[in-house]
Amino acid sequence: MPRPLTSSAVVLTTGSRSAELTSALRSLEQSGVTDRLVIWNSSLPAPQSPGDYQMISAGSNLGIPGGRNFGGNNCTGDIIVFLDDDAEVLTHNLRARTNEIFSNHPTCAVVAFRIVDENGETVRRHNPRLGNYAVDKPGTVATFLGGACAIRRTAFEQCGGYDRSFFYSMEEQDLAWRLFAAGYFVHYAPEIIVQHPRTSPSRHDGALKRTWENRSSAAGKSLPFPLMVLYLVTHGVRGAIHGLPPGWAFRTALQRIRELNEGRQPMRWKTVLKLASVGRPPIF
Repeated sequence: MPRPLTSSAVVLTTGSRSAELTSALRSLEQSGVTDRLVIWNSSLPAPQSPGDYQMISAGSNLGIPGGRNFGGNNCTGDIIVFLDDDAEVLTHNLRARTNEIFSNHPTCAVVAFRIVDENGETVRRHNPRLGNYAVDKPGTVATFLGGACAIRRTAFEQCGGYDRSFFYSMEEQDLAWRLFAAGYFVHYAPEIIVQHPRTSPSRHDGALKRTWENRSSAAGKSLPFPLMVLYLVTHGVRGAIHGLPPGWAFRTALQRIRELNEGRQPMRWKTVLKLASVGRPPIF
């Protein structure tokens, strides 16, 4: 009989939301994940840990993907639960449910949780499916939200974790494509609910340009050439509608693809069909 899976939780913080962090950690403990690690993702001195969780300083702000990699490298669980520092787990059997899914499905790399806002609603950008479709339906999906998920350590390490150069934005899609290419899949479990305040990605300075840079890198690494072109054209037009400078976007995408040329590992068309079959062909 295989040994039971162990779970650790990783929460990133820069110290700006101490009350919310306390609530996030308490909700994790109530959900059954007692091995909790806080990554102090800042160059400022870390405060003293109160003792009911471990705090490790990253030494500087590594960005979201870099901070999560750092956390994954410094915890011990077979399953790594990632939670934003302003989120709360509302499902008390999270640990038991995620372990059940991972134990029953050896090629499941990620269990994505359902995110609801203060009103109990899931906003469109928090739905791993396109649009507002089937937000309460479990099953295989093609992406996930990094601040409300559980990841199998062996899959995470096999695929190299997050690309820390992204700093923030698109890091989950990039990792999901690489996981699918390696033979894994992502399971959406809407019965596991996490509450997160309703926010807009535009709250970050330069979010539109950062997203395009990372989108170009993710496409350059993972998509077959015809799909890469179609994907970037589709999102380039959408970006231009929202204010992305077309000339800058074209030059940036070309530069990113040239930089990645020798390291490109495009997914097989079989993987493309798998992504399409779960409702998200890699052109959206």
